[in-house]
Amino acid sequence: MVGTEGFAAYHQHYNEDILWPVLIPGFPTVFACALFLWIRPVRVPRPAGAAVTAIGISSLLLTLLWAIPMHDRLDRDGPVAATIDSLLQANLLRSVLLTVCTILLGSMVLGTDRPDARVMDR
Repeated sequence: MVGTEGFAAYHQHYNEDILWPVLIPGFPTVFACALFLWIRPVRVPRPAGAAVTAIGISSLLLTLLWAIPMHDRLDRDGPVAATIDSLLQANLLRSVLLTVCTILLGSMVLGTDRPDARVMDR
């Protein structure tokens, strides 16, 4: 939408503005998910904790190994369609993973307050 000539300035502005709305809340969230197996409440079953941890690690790796390099390519090469498409694919996959993680965590939170919830071994 900004055109080829305005893209470098747009992307630089994006890189500067992403810190507070995305990086500050995002990375701690992903790290917490990655550690969830070891910090989960006692009543959360190990397999559920492992699923959240796997999603957290996957999301972190997708960010570090796919999304960030695509942003670096955009900085270097400009708005190349293949790079933008790849970044959109990375973002979609991360969004799906984190949505599944949110559903898992929500179901765990709702399930752990039940009187009949069993205490699980860590």
